[in-house]
Amino acid sequence: MAVLAEKTSGPAHLPYVVSARVAGLRADLQLQVDANLGCFEGHFPGFPILPGVVQIDWAVACARDFLALLQPVKTLDRLKFTNPIQPGMRLELTIEMDESGDCALFRYHAGDTVFSVGRLNYV
Repeated sequence: MAVLAEKTSGPAHLPYVVSARVAGLRADLQLQVDANLGCFEGHFPGFPILPGVVQIDWAVACARDFLALLQPVKTLDRLKFTNPIQPGMRLELTIEMDESGDCALFRYHAGDTVFSVGRLNYV
């Protein structure tokens, strides 16, 4: 479950959601990347970045929590990591579900900078 509006004790790998705006099939979430996440250790020494698998996990968790996409993800495609996400960054995660509910596009971005994109396929 994504953490909204307050930090709580719980799994350290989940995103801290500063704010959320959900309208229909789209969720726009402001995230604060906790600099103390364990996934930064060793990934990479001297230049820590948020692993791609964590970005995907966050997108799946936020799609579940904010768009009620409860079924398991079957496949991923259109996956691109274009810029590193570093500790302490604030960025936006946009998730948009298609009308059928079969898939959802996600995008991590800040302004014009896109960090990663992909599509979660549920069927």
